[in-house]
Amino acid sequence: MAIDFKGVNGPNQNQGNVSQSRSSSESAGRGAALGKQSGEAASSDDTVQLSPAVQTLQKLEASIRELPEVDEQRVEAIRTAIAEGRFEINAERIAAKLVGLERSLGS
Repeated sequence: MAIDFKGVNGPNQNQGNVSQSRSSSESAGRGAALGKQSGEAASSDDTVQLSPAVQTLQKLEASIRELPEVDEQRVEAIRTAIAEGRFEINAERIAAKLVGLERSLGS
């Protein structure tokens, strides 16, 4: 049995034709090993148990996915406050939050 490896290393590498002969017993042995691995992977006796921490994380992730991306009530409250002239900008608080963010990023 001959195997042609032409193009195995990618289309840009020109290495020519490479042929290799393999004995039938070697081929049969590899086939049996592959069949055994496939059988093990398809076994229905295998089970997976998630730790309580992972289960909690999965529940949290699911609940976060259900939340809306935008808090429409808060947006409307800010929009109304701006329109009525009641919205105050606290520059010190904004600066402190930016500095805290910068520190948490390690820059």
